[in-house]
Amino acid sequence: VCVCVCELQIDQCASPRKNCCKYRYHSMHDDFNYMSTFLDPTFKYHASIAQLWAMVTFSLDQEWLPFDCVAYANTLQELEAALLAALGPQLRAKVDPALLADLHTEIQQLQTCAERMTVLRSNASTPLLILKQINERLMYLERAFLIPGGLPGRPTIKHAVFAPSSSDGYASAAFPGIVDAVARGDTQQIGQQVFQVLVAVRNARQFMWMDLSL
Repeated sequence: VCVCVCELQIDQCASPRKNCCKYRYHSMHDDFNYMSTFLDPTFKYHASIAQLWAMVTFSLDQEWLPFDCVAYANTLQELEAALLAALGPQLRAKVDPALLADLHTEIQQLQTCAERMTVLRSNASTPLLILKQINERLMYLERAFLIPGGLPGRPTIKHAVFAPSSSDGYASAAFPGIVDAVARGDTQQIGQQVFQVLVAVRNARQFMWMDLSL
């Protein structure tokens, strides 16, 4: 599950003046010496962040994990629409229409599956055994989106949907394998990457619902 980690740059200024702090941002200079000498010598901000995340961890002790699989599926639908809006002509010219249709269908079915699972786990009569199975599926759901061999030229980057952009070391990219293949103009690779995403979404859908003891 992707989480947004609070950053040390927030509210560190001793003075109320705006822009009073001048510190580095996500650079190679953020080492122990810089941190202990200039940014957080007493490490009180580090301790505060650790305490915050300890409290967040305690909040996980409930009947089900606070993971909104419906929102995740909605995001996939939005990303698919954005992909087609940006690269639709290139994809339709170089990819089998049936493959694109299958990908769309899988994303729609993932949405349906997520909605069914959400209804099931919110039902007060659902047995604890089923809730436990649902929690396990949600906890490991992200792994279903991993491509075993990684993205072309980037074997350590394995997520089929979310990954750092190959052209921007800071920003992320949706469906990075497809976007990169289109940018290279590699017709064969474009089709392969669409298929990889299709398989990943199908794996996620099947993993969510497969062998659930109803």
